Amino acid sequence: MGMDSLMALELKARLEKSFATSLPPTLTFECPTIAALAVYIGDEVLGWEAAESEDAAAAIDLAAIAAIEQLSDDALEASIAAELAELESLLQRN
Repeated sequence: MGMDSLMALELKARLEKSFATSLPPTLTFECPTIAALAVYIGDEVLGWEAAESEDAAAAIDLAAIAAIEQLSDDALEASIAAELAELESLLQRN
């Protein structure tokens, strides 16, 4: 995902808070892509069946991935922070 160790820890902490669960310290190293992370969260945290998780991961837009790969580190970090903030606000509404 193009993150340094501090960003990886921040992502893990935010996910733990959002899902009210503990996650392995090596999460971002074991799930190095957004698709792998989505499958892990679907399977291990939300308890979805593997087929559903694989379908969701397969639906990721390849053009969006290519665009993300073109971002600078600062732009990528800002984008991740904005997305996490939006997810947190959605979770707090429930």
